[in-house]
Amino acid sequence: MSAYRSPSLVELARDLYLRGLTPGTTGNVSQRADGGAIHVSPTNSCLGYLAESELSLVDPRDGVHLAGPRPSKEAGLHRIFYSDPAVQAVVHLHSPWASALSCLNADVRDELGRFTPYFGMKVAPLALVPYFAPGAADGPAVLRSHLGAARAALLRNHGTITAGASLLEAANAAEEIEQAARTWFVTRGQILQLLST
Repeated sequence: MSAYRSPSLVELARDLYLRGLTPGTTGNVSQRADGGAIHVSPTNSCLGYLAESELSLVDPRDGVHLAGPRPSKEAGLHRIFYSDPAVQAVVHLHSPWASALSCLNADVRDELGRFTPYFGMKVAPLALVPYFAPGAADGPAVLRSHLGAARAALLRNHGTITAGASLLEAANAAEEIEQAARTWFVTRGQILQLLST
């Protein structure tokens, strides 16, 4: 049996882009590097066209830019998750269905967890975070105050941010939110069989 190889940060970012999960220059990704610093996609970069040599390096404790181009303006959101030493990667997407869900004037998180068992296995709990402008100075504090024990959040009128013990774990959680959001929209008005809570 061959050993499974995890993708690099650049490979995963390209895959997310090619599958339409974060268009244009939206979204950003990060991963813990050797020595504890974090590699972050640069500001205004397209996840489909990153190169290893173009990643930013940031100190997760104080946000100091250590090397590479200027990091994403949302690197501060990523840093909130890295206070947990078990977190190795963070994925922030503007995926279409989850972004649409983030615009609803309702909290449907309980319903998302009742479609399939995978939402509970890969995401829950999902924090719901009030709107703040992308790159806002108070954004990290707003995220922290609503995150609790969650490693995944739906950012109002924005998108999702997920963290994991591996790059794939963070990405899989983001994809599960996207799939649950899609299911929520396409089944509206149908007679559903839902899982019990």
